[in-house]
Amino acid sequence: MFTEIRVCPLSARCRHASERGRVRFIDFHLSLTLALGEHYKASLILARTCLESCLYLCYFVDHPVEARMWANSNEDMSFSDVLKTLTSDGYLAAASGRSVANETLEQIRTELQSVYRNLSERVHGKYAFLQVLTPSSDDALIALSDLIDRGTRSIANIAITRASEVARLRESVPNADLFR
Repeated sequence: MFTEIRVCPLSARCRHASERGRVRFIDFHLSLTLALGEHYKASLILARTCLESCLYLCYFVDHPVEARMWANSNEDMSFSDVLKTLTSDGYLAAASGRSVANETLEQIRTELQSVYRNLSERVHGKYAFLQVLTPSSDDALIALSDLIDRGTRSIANIAITRASEVARLRESVPNADLFR
């Protein structure tokens, strides 16, 4: 009665990335909790930070040396540059062992850039967003929930696309199609 256990060649890194990812999704939940308490600015800052961290985590799974270098420096990562790298056809083809339609990559990139820009405009206090997100706190919570949902779906699509050939993630993750 032995079951076959397949070991991912990156198993230690994958487990570490999985734990970090779990913490990020807890932070998304906390972001929504802050919004429920009408702490919108703090909520938006946390949501944006989570989105950045999730994207960087996807990048660092394949770049452990860069992760160590970044951890020991004072330089900031560029969300746009990392997103461009992760959603380039050549990168995903090399990482997953198959090619991905450029339209799919462009859709993921555009959606994630839109969410990130929306959060950044509010976090950095652009004039149009200095006031509460919308007139009603219910509307503000719905708007934030939508941003978090769109952002996490985009990040999940990157991770699923990246890992699908190695880990057959679509088949092994319940409801993976919800991330389409």
